[in-house]
Amino acid sequence: MADGVGGVWEQQRNHYNNHVRDLSTREALQQRSEGPAQELKNFHNHIKRQLIMRFAYKQERLLDLCCGRGGDLHKWREAQVGFVKGLDISEREVEEARRRYSELRERRGRGPGGSLLCEFEAVDWLGSRPYEELAAGPASYGVVTCMFALHYFFMSEASLRTFLRNVATNLRHGGYFVGTIPSGRRVMQLLGGKPELRTPMLRLVRRWKDPARPPLFGAGYICDIADTVTASLEGTTDGSLEYLVDLPTLERIAAEVGLIAVRDYMDPVLATCFKEEDLDAPFKHFRPFFLHSLQLDVVEAKPGGPPPPPPQPPSSLEMASSLFAAFVFQKVDSPEAVTLPMAPECQFMVDRTQGRGGGGGGGPMGQSGGPPMMGHHHHHHHPGGPMGHPGGPHMMGHPGPMGHHGGPPQGMPGPYGMGGGGPPPPGFGGGGHGYAGGPPLGGAHGGRGGPGPGKRGWDGPRPGHDRGDKRGKFGGGPGRG
Repeated sequence: MADGVGGVWEQQRNHYNNHVRDLSTREALQQRSEGPAQELKNFHNHIKRQLIMRFAYKQERLLDLCCGRGGDLHKWREAQVGFVKGLDISEREVEEARRRYSELRERRGRGPGGSLLCEFEAVDWLGSRPYEELAAGPASYGVVTCMFALHYFFMSEASLRTFLRNVATNLRHGGYFVGTIPSGRRVMQLLGGKPELRTPMLRLVRRWKDPARPPLFGAGYICDIADTVTASLEGTTDGSLEYLVDLPTLERIAAEVGLIAVRDYMDPVLATCFKEEDLDAPFKHFRPFFLHSLQLDVVEAKPGGPPPPPPQPPSSLEMASSLFAAFVFQKVDSPEAVTLPMAPECQFMVDRTQGRGGGGGGGPMGQSGGPPMMGHHHHHHHPGGPMGHPGGPHMMGHPGPMGHHGGPPQGMPGPYGMGGGGPPPPGFGGGGHGYAGGPPLGGAHGGRGGPGPGKRGWDGPRPGHDRGDKRGKFGGGPGRG
């Protein structure tokens, strides 16, 4: 291996190669629907679908790093992404991704997303040498994604820096880096200083020495979530060898290569999936609620022994899901320059601005490659923006979206504490546009708006509730407002 730690990467390759089964897509979906981790998989797919829809909607080009078996193919299609390049270390998973894409092409229709083009390639150097698209050149992607895989590059500081530089090199200015990762702090909390955690659905094994003081890089542990690609397989793999992710370190090094954390996604559906205290945080920890997962923790009584204790929430499957957090970084010059793309359900406004600089292919500051943007800042005020807001046809500046005045969204004291501020936008807690509890989930998302009003409207839409999304539907739970 080119990176000098070939044994570690070889272990990862073998682990994921061994998880590939010779099943048709129909058989694989059937197996997943019957597996004990079904609710976790549905919840995680729901989060990925919402992230992709929020930040990659109608993007021309997307680069998916550590793409696995192409599990997000339908999400890219639903988001009407034009072209996706997928890279992964496992050649067997890449072969499976190509097969799934070929199958999708054979049965796709002419509707939105039907023209999706994909290429998949097996590589082993994402964390060891620079990568740049030879044909398209640098900065050719509007979005880069890395779902449930960035933690492998915390093997060493050099590996992480190389990986993040590759992200920044291939991302155009204003583009987004979107992903999900396990939180190192959460792993340590569950281990509680012990060398191992064993539950019915989750096993963690510490590999670093000092339980309370792991190194920033190379703090290895085994993660084994039953009925998932991290699971151990008898005779082949003991589980997935992973590395603790120190989230502040990730944010710091990402900023050094020009990737600035997006703190507020302004998406009430995504907000129901994350811990409320992470509303304005750079990383959003998952907040799972699985209706039936406690049944997996039932302990059978021993003959002649006392009755077993009832399972106590959270279930071990929910514990496994709560390891993870989502992140979005934007390639911009400073925190004050961070912007958000226009939400898909607001895209109807773009049609009215065609010919005036708008359009689904316009990126930030008029660049090509993505939908219009919603500015968090006060720059570039031009007349004639959508809904009568200043900011130009492709940029929604302040007075902000949905009648919001005087500063950045949701009444924050200004961009990342820089002053300004205003009241929460009507409709995020009851009010504007005639819907309480957050904007409706219609349009690209399907379904109807959630009930409300709740705290910032997030007593409203529940995960998997009336979303009109068969693949993303899962048993949600009560509102968390």
